[in-house]
Amino acid sequence: MGKRLVYLLVVLAVVVSVGIGLGRNHFTRPLSDGDRYSLGLQSLEKDYRSLARKSFVLDSIHMYELQLGVIEKPLRSNDGERIRLYQQTAGAPAKTAWCASYAYYVHSRARVYAYRSAYTPDWANHGQQIYNGSRYARSPMPGDWILSWSNKKKRFDHITSIHSSDGDYWITIGGNESNRLRMGRVDKKAVTFIGTYNFQK
Repeated sequence: MGKRLVYLLVVLAVVVSVGIGLGRNHFTRPLSDGDRYSLGLQSLEKDYRSLARKSFVLDSIHMYELQLGVIEKPLRSNDGERIRLYQQTAGAPAKTAWCASYAYYVHSRARVYAYRSAYTPDWANHGQQIYNGSRYARSPMPGDWILSWSNKKKRFDHITSIHSSDGDYWITIGGNESNRLRMGRVDKKAVTFIGTYNFQK
């Protein structure tokens, strides 16, 4: 029993240290306390270690799903065996747009609370905004998500998750992009909403 406890503590220490490394080494410096206070979101960094653990687990699940080569079958159908799993987990009908279903599925697997919805605007209404188009409440981390605005629909219509930062671009992992789950690039200047869910089950 004692050896097992030591082993679990070592594994936990590795996960925490890797997660903290991701947050410190790959993303922009957090704003000052005054800036966080002005956004009313300073509580987001109360437990940085918890954020780092959550970030590491979410990104690990994204990477696992990416390796599965998820693609719509047939193309442009919003359908496929794995895609149906995402939709069912989020409570969405089959053969419907699945970017938010995928995002919810990953949060569910990571045991990170997220409002159960396949409707992208709900992520803006129920999540916590850490970037509003001009100011950061904290540095974005892997697993945080970007919402894309549609002028035509007058609402957010796509969600993708941050994997890393590459200069002027966010490297992202998202579902329902070119009929598949894929890694992409998003121009940071075009982003107006980055959000997160912080509450672990």
